[in-house]
Amino acid sequence: MEYMDLIPLPFEISPFYESVKPISDRWFEDIITKETNINIKKYMKILDTALVISLTIPYGSEENILTSSKYMWWIFYQDELFDENNYCNNDCEAVKGYWQRTNCVFDGTPCDSKDLCYLMFKEVYQLLDLTGTAKQELQQGLNLYYQDLLRVVETRNRQEKNFFDISVDEYRNLRAGHVGVQPIFALIPYARGIEVETNLLNDPLIVGMRAEASMVLAFLNDICSIHKEVSRKDLNLVDIFMKRNDWDMKRSIDEVVKIMVGHYEKFIDLMEEAKKKFTGDAGKLQYVGDLLTAFSGLCHWQVRDKRYTLRLEDQPLPDQKEPDLSTIKQCPTRHQK
Repeated sequence: MEYMDLIPLPFEISPFYESVKPISDRWFEDIITKETNINIKKYMKILDTALVISLTIPYGSEENILTSSKYMWWIFYQDELFDENNYCNNDCEAVKGYWQRTNCVFDGTPCDSKDLCYLMFKEVYQLLDLTGTAKQELQQGLNLYYQDLLRVVETRNRQEKNFFDISVDEYRNLRAGHVGVQPIFALIPYARGIEVETNLLNDPLIVGMRAEASMVLAFLNDICSIHKEVSRKDLNLVDIFMKRNDWDMKRSIDEVVKIMVGHYEKFIDLMEEAKKKFTGDAGKLQYVGDLLTAFSGLCHWQVRDKRYTLRLEDQPLPDQKEPDLSTIKQCPTRHQK
């Protein structure tokens, strides 16, 4: 099934993708040499953060794309650390440690940690050089990420034997923040070089658009990553349906697709309402369009993320290849409509 046919979103790609990718890759290659976990190295090897960023903030400058690509290396490296180590071991204190060290960077609090993840974020944050609402939004997005990740771990500790016996609404609540979409949306004002008004970020339509986008990407991620997460006994709605209802994988995926499309339709409805509400305000309309661009870019990238195509324990990972951008469904951009 071509999932992007069900959520037909426009896309754009930065003209700086090809120039940024080798620089960004080399930067992370120098860092990952210090990582000792072979599994993490294998999964990180096939990531293309330059492509993620080129699809989500395609209007950014070359410097924006490069710095944001480094930021995404940190996001994904931390995500793999949680998946491979602390998260799977249900270690609340480890999650709190990452959270605390990240906030030390935001607050300028001295920290003598030699943790690689902390040192990466410290360097990237200095490169981003955020101020005002851009800094505030990034910190809030990351706080939501850690907060919801901690809730997942705490839930697993309470329901270790019956973790799959949860409702769809409970699952939504658990996945809302730690899918990691909000910290990426926080790059929009950075890439635009603008100060986004707090009242716009708090507008119910904007809050709703961002929430629905998170849910679409959470369920799309569940579909794309099912083999990886079953092998790791990780949280995944497809697996929950399979175990709880005794369904096969196809039926479970079909059910998750229905839920995902429902959230996509809510996103589109909220976006149309926002366009009407902000008619005549170019700045607010641009932000609405930028949310669509970032959401679309993440969806188009998600279905092509090679980390999720193989089970780590069962099969070797392929050598990294240059992404085939011709496979991205050619939809008209919002500027062409």
